[in-house]
Amino acid sequence: MPNKPEFHLQSSIPGRERWEVEGLIGKVSLASHLEQALRSEEGVTFAHANPITGRILVRFQIDRGVHCSFLIQTHLESILIQGIVEPPPFKTGKGNALVQLLGSSPLARSHGVAVALSIATQIVAVARRFTLISTINLAINSAGLAAATGPSLGFMTGLLIVMVAVEGILEHFRTVMWERLARDMEQRIREPLIRHIQHLDVSFFESQGSGRLMNLIGDDVAKIGRFVESTGDNLVEGIISVVWAGGMLLWLSPSLFGLSALPLPFVMLAAWSLGPMVSRKMALESTRSGNYTQHLSNSLAGIIDIKNFTAEERESNKLVKYALTANEASVEAASASSMQYQAIQGLFGAGFTLAIGYAGSLVMSGQVLPDRTLHVLYWFPNLMSSVSKLHGVVKQYHSAVHAAENIRTVMTLQPSIVSGPVALPAKASECEITFDSVGFAYETGTSIVTNVSFTVRPGQMLAIVGPTGSGKSTLLRLLLRHYDVSEGRILMNGEDIRELDLRDLRRSVAVVGQEVYLFQGSVRDNVLYGRPDAATDELEEALRNSGTETFLPDLPYGDESDVGERGQRLSGGQRQRIAIARALLKGAPVMAMDEATSHLDYETESIVQRSIRRSAAGRALIVVAHRLSTVRHADEIVVLESGQIRERGTHDDLIQQSGLYASLWRLQNGTSDESSHQETQFSTRTAKRRESL
Repeated sequence: MPNKPEFHLQSSIPGRERWEVEGLIGKVSLASHLEQALRSEEGVTFAHANPITGRILVRFQIDRGVHCSFLIQTHLESILIQGIVEPPPFKTGKGNALVQLLGSSPLARSHGVAVALSIATQIVAVARRFTLISTINLAINSAGLAAATGPSLGFMTGLLIVMVAVEGILEHFRTVMWERLARDMEQRIREPLIRHIQHLDVSFFESQGSGRLMNLIGDDVAKIGRFVESTGDNLVEGIISVVWAGGMLLWLSPSLFGLSALPLPFVMLAAWSLGPMVSRKMALESTRSGNYTQHLSNSLAGIIDIKNFTAEERESNKLVKYALTANEASVEAASASSMQYQAIQGLFGAGFTLAIGYAGSLVMSGQVLPDRTLHVLYWFPNLMSSVSKLHGVVKQYHSAVHAAENIRTVMTLQPSIVSGPVALPAKASECEITFDSVGFAYETGTSIVTNVSFTVRPGQMLAIVGPTGSGKSTLLRLLLRHYDVSEGRILMNGEDIRELDLRDLRRSVAVVGQEVYLFQGSVRDNVLYGRPDAATDELEEALRNSGTETFLPDLPYGDESDVGERGQRLSGGQRQRIAIARALLKGAPVMAMDEATSHLDYETESIVQRSIRRSAAGRALIVVAHRLSTVRHADEIVVLESGQIRERGTHDDLIQQSGLYASLWRLQNGTSDESSHQETQFSTRTAKRRESL
């Protein structure tokens, strides 16, 4: 059965509704089939499904009792059951990535308006140039004469002023239109890219740095936008100018035109031979720039540790090194591009010099009038300037192609963790979690978890303890399907979680991690993150049960106070309590706490623990802890070592067994004269385990 479609109402007025359908973006075939199906319904007067925005607009007759939500859901499910196959956003072959990317984001109407404005601007510009040179010739020919035939100098001057004004107005609207077109194109590329990245596996983000992804989403997309902004305009200007200037030269003197066109084959040869080198240098510049951005991002994120270890100078030297390599690559790219440009300019310059010399000989011999020579002197530089702009297009093309290749590489990646077909009840209040002979190993083959089995029922608290690196946190990541198990299975209410709808699964588990991440914004925003529609009294209860309300009066604006980037304006304990409040407010039937109170003092921890147990009544509670005092009241304690369950039972049972748990307990509490001996034994055992790995 296909995944359950998700859709949300965006706006509604009598006779018209707009909906947003998750998963519709980029699905051209799905949008087309859905649109046709809705239009065929009785009472529906208009329907449009947009695969770019993911939105559906439906107009209908008010008196016909049309229920848009029912129609959309019914047709979506029907179409998905039929198995509509969508073409991939990029071909997987070696086709031009830039062409594929621009082709997947058409803007035909906007392109047409922008091109029309560019054509109009260039026609007026060419007419102005022609009028200018004609005015100059008129002034020269009229020198010393009482009256001149043809248009007066005053009329020509006035006409020039009008043309300058018209050209300026057209230039303004042309610039605005191309700017808007480029920004729209960036948005149409960036939005699906961001959505696609958000749905990739956790392993992708662990293999990629945040700096590189920011460079991809920001700089690479901007390169394509700049290409779109300048290419169409410069191409129109270049083509019109080249055709007009070349035509004028051909009309004035075919021999001069032939002489000026003599360098063209050599220009094409230079562009063809130097093009690959320019492309390689541009790619190297982009790669090194991405590396620098990545290391800069890491450095800024770890500034506290840098200062704690007095590593400012060392870190600065490292960043300077990466900046220098990026600068060197930029200079090499500029050098290669300049080499290509100067070769083209030099060849045209040689042609121009030959044309000037030949034109001078024709004037001296009386074969050509001086006014025609003036035309040649004027139009040939215009021809060179137009060719220079076309070279700029080529340079930006190389840069945009490399950027598109980077985007294609990411867009063709598909998540291995895919949603299952089984939906969970929207308001599930109870959940039973079972780990059945679960094993997990990374692709390197290193086994992290082996043959782990346990069950957590509603209202029960299961604690997972063990030495560092024993696989405790990994079990929670497997439960949330950040990774899939290598062996065995994990069940939720008897269903293998790989068969569950992924959003339903993760909605059912509220997590407080050992590394708390708070988003830039207020305390209230962060607590409401998991459930934005929560009532005020529910929010206040979560703040109270997590112990958050105790420090709110100390903040400048209470729960409206900004927590800063990553919550850096708050202490570790304050961040933890906000994260606990966020998890409690989510109201999920399963709560998973991974070292959730490690930054709290014992008194606050005791209060928070009691509140959590009271708030989590009826929920399955999984607690990962190093501090064993926090789990002594658990219904069952699972002791992990080297990814395997070594012991299990209640706190009292495990103390009586005098095994690993008892050793850890004595070490943490110092309740035995043999604590130093136990510590030595534990250290020896840990060292042997590491050697075996």
